[in-house]
Amino acid sequence: MKVSVYKFIFLASILIGIANEGLAQTKIIVTPEAPLLKIGKKVQFFEDKDNHLTIQDIITPAIQKQFRTHTKNVFNHPPSNSAVWFKFVVQNQSQQDIFLAIGESFSTWQADLYKPDAHQQYKQAKQYGSMYPSHNNDLNSNFHCALIAKGFEANTQVIYLKVSGLAPKNHAFQIGTFLALDRYLQVNDYIVTLFIGVILALLLYNLFIYYSARDSIYLVYIVYLTWVVFVATFTSGYALVHQSWVWNYFYAWNGIGYFFITLFASMYLHLKKVSPRFYRWIWFYTGLLSFLFPFLNLTGLLSIVQMAIPYQLVLTTYYLSLLSIGIWLITKGHRNARFYTTAWSFVIVGSILFVLTLNAVLPYNRFTYNIQYLGFSLEALFFALALGDRMNVLKKEKEAAQAQNLLLVKEQNTQLEQKVKERTHELMASKDEILAQNEELRQVQEELETQRDFLDRQNVKLNRQNDLITTSIRAAESIQKTILPTTSQLCNLLNDYFLIYKPKDVVSGDFYSIHHHQEKTYLLVADCTGHGVPGAFMTLIGYNLIDQIIQFQGITQPHQILNRLHQEVHKFLRQESYN
Repeated sequence: MKVSVYKFIFLASILIGIANEGLAQTKIIVTPEAPLLKIGKKVQFFEDKDNHLTIQDIITPAIQKQFRTHTKNVFNHPPSNSAVWFKFVVQNQSQQDIFLAIGESFSTWQADLYKPDAHQQYKQAKQYGSMYPSHNNDLNSNFHCALIAKGFEANTQVIYLKVSGLAPKNHAFQIGTFLALDRYLQVNDYIVTLFIGVILALLLYNLFIYYSARDSIYLVYIVYLTWVVFVATFTSGYALVHQSWVWNYFYAWNGIGYFFITLFASMYLHLKKVSPRFYRWIWFYTGLLSFLFPFLNLTGLLSIVQMAIPYQLVLTTYYLSLLSIGIWLITKGHRNARFYTTAWSFVIVGSILFVLTLNAVLPYNRFTYNIQYLGFSLEALFFALALGDRMNVLKKEKEAAQAQNLLLVKEQNTQLEQKVKERTHELMASKDEILAQNEELRQVQEELETQRDFLDRQNVKLNRQNDLITTSIRAAESIQKTILPTTSQLCNLLNDYFLIYKPKDVVSGDFYSIHHHQEKTYLLVADCTGHGVPGAFMTLIGYNLIDQIIQFQGITQPHQILNRLHQEVHKFLRQESYN
């Protein structure tokens, strides 16, 4: 019997130890006077890398031993497919309803809260997060808040919270009464409202300037400010659109803003002109952020988790590059780079401080957690100042250009007056010279008219003589044609022939003849010395001599005919008298 009692005591001790194992961690006690409590260091967590464990798996001793105590006020975990289980022990001594602030909407995609029932059993989870209906939230707030204990529930409770999703898991868990939590959230609302008010005021101001100046850089800046309002509120838990695609395709729609950031920097700093290499460099990274990553996000070729680290590296390089070019341009004496560099410095410094806060390097408080709002507000303000400074610079440059133009016009007028005087003097001198030249030309004209009259008389004589000569030549042509064989003669004596006869000077020094003697036909084609009238005379002499040699002298051999012709021509022309 004693052995049975000992066994019972031993087993009871084991069961009590297991039941109280969850209470071994630091208990969170909420009293009526307690402010909103930061419980980050009083939470234990376990990473479910496969995201397949249930609450029944989690409460087993094997898994309970794997829970680790968190050492920072803010839990920070990079994007992953895993789920993170949180465990905390709460006792409500406030006699009021107490709430758990889980986190903002960007990092809280899905949060399943398991609270023990009256029998200390964990059954149905209460679902919170951006991927669940908004009415699940126990407080009307942009932060996801869960009611974890009512006023009459004073017993100690072990509560489990499963957080999953593809976004970075950044959670600054806080517990408090409704009044404490509501007061905290109201201040956050005021901060965000103030931020949106500042950006909208700058947006309207620049919109007015755009309609006045019609400078496209203001339109680019207006689009950028619109993007800042949408992105800054979304990443800080105040999403303006509550649709699942806004979270699932964050890389796609967020990339639009980087295109306008680069376009603004290129236009404001004149990057294509002052630094062509950096211009190509920054547009390359803009292409990655605005086109490549959105394409991968929309098509699903890479998941959000797979893109997270490359995206952060590219984005960091992009921001540092934009800051570096501003600093470099300041060292080169570009005045317009001062406001630009200061503005980017606020954004980068604010982002760095925010990251340091999430990693517990800086203390977590309202200022450090909302430092990004201040950074973006100052950036927007200094960009507005930069555009105002740009307008002043352009105005001064315009005034300087106008003054320079007036000076140039004055100098040109003075030079023009001097040139007019000089030109007038030259024209007067030229006038006298022209008058003298006109007198000379008049005398020359009179001489030319006299020579023209003489030439006219000579031309009349020449025309008369030309008519006489032409008439004589035409007569000679007619005479020459009479000695040439007719077409009928050629047809009678020749069966097949052709004739090409084209005198050079009306009458020709060439001739052809055909003779029929003693049943033989003699055809002669001759080229006489000379052209025109002298040649025509030679054709008459040659034709008559040939006719006499063949018809009357009876010489029929060609070589004899030619020899005889030579002798007769020599004799006819009396060439022996010249020897």
